[in-house]
Amino acid sequence: ELIIPLGGKINKIFGRLGIMKKLLAAAVIAAAPFAAMAGTVSDQFDINVTVVEYCELNQGAPDISFDYNPLQDSYTGTTSTSTVIDCVNGTTYNVNYPPSVQLQNTNGDTITALISLSNNDSTDSNGDYISTGQSTITYNVSIDTSASNTYVAGTTYTGTVSVTINY
Repeated sequence: ELIIPLGGKINKIFGRLGIMKKLLAAAVIAAAPFAAMAGTVSDQFDINVTVVEYCELNQGAPDISFDYNPLQDSYTGTTSTSTVIDCVNGTTYNVNYPPSVQLQNTNGDTITALISLSNNDSTDSNGDYISTGQSTITYNVSIDTSASNTYVAGTTYTGTVSVTINY
């Protein structure tokens, strides 16, 4: 039996060999996937996206109130309220609203209110609007002075306008 007195040097040598073994093993593992490839195949696919027509209510039309004097011979007072909608650009939509509405007081007396519409979008050949993104739809309200209204001073006449936006 032969004993060589190397002391701590043996640990240093084997410690360095351990690091070398680990580096060699890591290199073999890293190169293994490339050595295993014998060829390649490829594939492709198309992506088709259809943008749908869509609108949503951004801001509903606030209620309106105004004073009316039936003794003015040439009454042309008009007030307005607006709905703001957000639509996908190019969405075609129409606005359905009544051309007039009966306003009634607590006694059952009525006044006819006329409703007209103005909009910042252009229209197509069917009269439908073509959205450019955000649209402001303004409802103009006036009193029909040609109707046989029953006016009672100091009373408030109320009515509801229902608007539907179809797209």
